[in-house]
Amino acid sequence: MSRALWWLLACSRTATAVLMTTATRAATTNDWGAVPGLLKRREVSAVFVEDAASLIDGAGWATALEGAAEVVVECDCCVEDVASTLTEAFWPDDASYASQAAPGFVQLARRFDECLGAASDGGRVRVRATVAVGGRATQPCPRLHTDDVVLRGLVVLEGSPTVVAPGARLDVDHLLPTWALKADPDGEELSPPPGAACLLKGRRWPGLFAPAAAHRSPAPTEGRRVLLALDRLCDV
Repeated sequence: MSRALWWLLACSRTATAVLMTTATRAATTNDWGAVPGLLKRREVSAVFVEDAASLIDGAGWATALEGAAEVVVECDCCVEDVASTLTEAFWPDDASYASQAAPGFVQLARRFDECLGAASDGGRVRVRATVAVGGRATQPCPRLHTDDVVLRGLVVLEGSPTVVAPGARLDVDHLLPTWALKADPDGEELSPPPGAACLLKGRRWPGLFAPAAAHRSPAPTEGRRVLLALDRLCDV
């Protein structure tokens, strides 16, 4: 490779990286209808929807068994099927708790799908529920990372919230020269409001230089943590 061509490629990569490091932030709303518009904004990498946990009756999570369960919500999803899966995983001796929680799972999945707009997988959403108690079990992803999805939804029903760094650009740091790696006030870590749905753009989010939201699990705790993760079915 000629020296001139090498220099052109190097400058091109650096210019692209600088363009991609435009400061990004998290937006907070209590209106699900406002989320699609917020996600279309390039400077927004994460959206917190307040009080999303209220869609799901959380009274029984204190008695749920430790474990995980996955349900797929589709257009013709049957709430009874969701309740059956939750009963088997978390409340084998008392199906009433699962029956209370199941309608909220379906409603939350449909709200999440509406946020995807044209990126929807035909209304198919996977909801993974995890109940963990103590230590590393409550901290599955301790380091900042981005997800290889279009959009990920995280809702903490009990325990410490997910930590988000909306201004961090992990996907382009390796392209930047040392002088460009400056402290960014928008890169500070923050937590969504208690009970909020945390909607995080992933690396597959459509658009030129679309920012993926960096996030991590909270610090280890001996307490109980109940987490819901929502994804397009085709992403998982």
